[in-house]
Amino acid sequence: MELVVESVWEKITQQQSIPNYNNQPQRRIFIHLDYILSDENQDQVDNYQQQIEDLWHQSLGGVIKFQYWIASSEKQVEIIVYPVCLHYARRAKYLTAFGTDPFGNFGWHNYRLDRIVSEQLTILKWGNSQIPKKLSTVVFIWVDHSRGDSRLRSIP
Repeated sequence: MELVVESVWEKITQQQSIPNYNNQPQRRIFIHLDYILSDENQDQVDNYQQQIEDLWHQSLGGVIKFQYWIASSEKQVEIIVYPVCLHYARRAKYLTAFGTDPFGNFGWHNYRLDRIVSEQLTILKWGNSQIPKKLSTVVFIWVDHSRGDSRLRSIP
């Protein structure tokens, strides 16, 4: 991005005759960029989505484990969460999940699917010793829209 802005700025400032803009409103440059994934990355994101949807079709579901890239700290961390929903925002697919984030905060978190660096998601069945105790004792409200009922369900 910096390279693009510098290039545009050089072209503007290198003009032979620069008009006097003192009496005119300030000029601004607006650059609109779209974040587009490569075909390979898009296929991988679609694969993660399919794995999560397949998990949701199982009667008890489960927890997922994956390696995740944190751009702000430029490090890779292990994530273990209960996947709740997928959504599309700001031109990217996100997973909303319940669990502990890389900073130790327990609760709801969003993860960009294109920042998952694992080749495959690891599905952990309820009762697996890798599932953090705090996550394994959460009580969920189970909603079955096909039957029109909802009930508290402790998993496992």
